[in-house]
Amino acid sequence: MTQTGRSPLDPWIEIELAAASGRRTILVDGFNVLHTVLLAGARDSAWWGRAARERLLERVAGWPVAEDDLWVAFDGMQPAWSVLAIAFAGASAGGRARGPIIHSLFVDSADDWIVRRARRAEAPERTVVVSADRKVAGRARSAGCLVWTPWDFIAGCDAAAAGSAVAESSAVGSSAAQSLVGPDPDPAGGAGAALVDGAEVGAPLAPLP
Repeated sequence: MTQTGRSPLDPWIEIELAAASGRRTILVDGFNVLHTVLLAGARDSAWWGRAARERLLERVAGWPVAEDDLWVAFDGMQPAWSVLAIAFAGASAGGRARGPIIHSLFVDSADDWIVRRARRAEAPERTVVVSADRKVAGRARSAGCLVWTPWDFIAGCDAAAAGSAVAESSAVGSSAAQSLVGPDPDPAGGAGAALVDGAEVGAPLAPLP
């Protein structure tokens, strides 16, 4: 879905320009993005399930700036572990992962968690909130953070993924996953077994549906 008056390439261009300013923290309102973009018009039961969450994480894996710190927050306390960090795709020829590490977590309220993180950000000018919720967006802007719409964020993920697929069409790729788990939803923890919703499945994970 493309917003009126914007080219599909606009988000990609803006992302490339913004990346020059340094590493960013990107806080994604998971169910909000699912509801407004990926599963727009679908029944509620479709976008609350695990399959929908995995579909979103797979799309987010196309984010073009590996240095960025991505957090996808979902409402609920289902998993046994608070944080799941997934590294998608294999390493490049230089030994560096092509895609970012995505931190997926469950919290009582994704809106409240995102707003708290925005207000406590050490560098709000490099903190981005992805949500179509007007209250969340307004509070994030008041804290000095940037706000992206779910449409622009997903368009940036898709544009990067498409470009990578063309450039590496002859390469043999695989999706590898590794989890970093911890009780506190902050970017700290040790390496562990691969987990999905708290269940150990071993690494690498099977491709997401």
